Order: sequence, then C-alpha cells, then structure tokens
Amino acid sequence: TMAATDGFTEKKARRGKRHGADRASQPYQSRDKLDVQIIDAEEVQARTASADSGAAAMEPATKPDFAPLTAAEMNCGKTDYRRVPVPAHRLTPLKDKWAVLYEPIATHMKLQVRFNVKTRQVELRTSEHTTDSGALQKGADFIK
Repeated sequence: TMAATDGFTEKKARRGKRHGADRASQPYQSRDKLDVQIIDAEEVQARTASADSGAAAMEPATKPDFAPLTAAEMNCGKTDYRRVPVPAHRLTPLKDKWAVLYEPIATHMKLQVRFNVKTRQVELRTSEHTTDSGALQKGADFIK
C-alpha cells in the first residue's frame, strides 16, 4: 500500500470487552469515500450574491405581540406561599399593628394573609387576583 511505502503502517483498533463482537464484525469505513465538492471563489461569490438578493425580497421579521402573563399564569395556576416566622418578642407588636400590616398586603398586592397561632408564623399566599409575580417576596419583606 501507499502508507507502507511512506514508512507508516496502519494502526489497528483494539477491541476490549466493552465493544463486543458486533462491532468487530463490521467492516472499516474508509475516509476516501467522502463526497467532497470543490468550488472556486467565483462560485462562492455568485452563491452569496444570489442569497443576499433573496433575503432582500423577504419581509422583515416582526416581534410577536403577547399580552403580559399574570402571576397565576406564570405559576401555571398553582398557588405559592411563604411563611414568615415571628419571634416571641415580636408577637405583641404584631398583634397590635395587625390591621396596619394586613391592609396594604391584602388590598395592594392582592395576597391572602393569615397568622398561624400554633406555629407563630405569618402565612402569605398568592391568589387568582394577584397580578405581580414578585408580590409574594415583597409581602414577606414587608412583614419582616
């Protein structure tokens, strides 16, 4: 062969346990059989010019106009909730100011709020009326 005259020999592939007998029985595919097309610079310029003229004839792409998603649609209709723990020394001030804390969360952010006495946590939950996706985090920060 030609490789043997150049002083190089063909390397044989090692077959380990992983390859199995089915791969060893397959014939070696030569790289000489690749379908390669050689084109000159003039043909490349002609092809790019025809592609550019076809692109100019097409209409410019426009962005789709979608309505903004609500918080419920972003969560696929699933309600999210947050629990804000209240330390023992903050229970009395929380009870005294509950109306002041509850009103902006329920009316402006449209979150559902309750105080769980047993676990001493303020629980915030989104509803179908919640429009802001970050309302839950804002409400939790407001309670803290």
